[in-house]
Amino acid sequence: MLFTDDVNIVEGLKQGNEVAFDEMFKRYFEILCLHAHSVLEDSEEAKDLVQELFTKLFRYNHIWTNVVDLRGYLFRCIHNSCLNALKKRKVLSERKQLYLSETFAFLKNGQTSENEILRFEENALESINNLLPDLPPQRLAAMNLVYVIGSSYEEAASLMGVSENTIKTHLRLGREYIRAKLLVRLLAIALILQYFDFNHFLPVRYAIG
Repeated sequence: MLFTDDVNIVEGLKQGNEVAFDEMFKRYFEILCLHAHSVLEDSEEAKDLVQELFTKLFRYNHIWTNVVDLRGYLFRCIHNSCLNALKKRKVLSERKQLYLSETFAFLKNGQTSENEILRFEENALESINNLLPDLPPQRLAAMNLVYVIGSSYEEAASLMGVSENTIKTHLRLGREYIRAKLLVRLLAIALILQYFDFNHFLPVRYAIG
């Protein structure tokens, strides 16, 4: 069967035809990336989402049973993925604001105990660690391969099936993400050091000033 139009491609997909899937990929990958980028304004994240979409479509070919408009279906899927990604960004921003709000609350509360401050710091660190899984899967994989396992750029690129430049881009964006989160924590610590009365907790011989 020749897959010259979307109707034939859908019929092939319903039968699990890999040639039909390849044709769909060639026909729609770039245009879906462009659409995702227009929503996210992040080319790497856009490509990651489109790749994830095609991976899911390849694994779960039963979904084609009720698909009639291939183009419309693909665009709806990637648009929804982009909206979910934007929601995650909003959650990250809200967590950042919550973290700062809690920090200022501690600064204003003269009755805060030393244990509460330590617990707050522990929770803050845990929150930062919990944000890491929100990285796009390929970005997180690249960081694990290079920074945790110790793979070279070439080895990581080979394992992930991408170019070395793509690996470097993932690492750069990952570092920027982590740096932004760490800055929030450092700001909170700086505020505590600047404004909090630690003499309240120190023995007399260690009191400051």
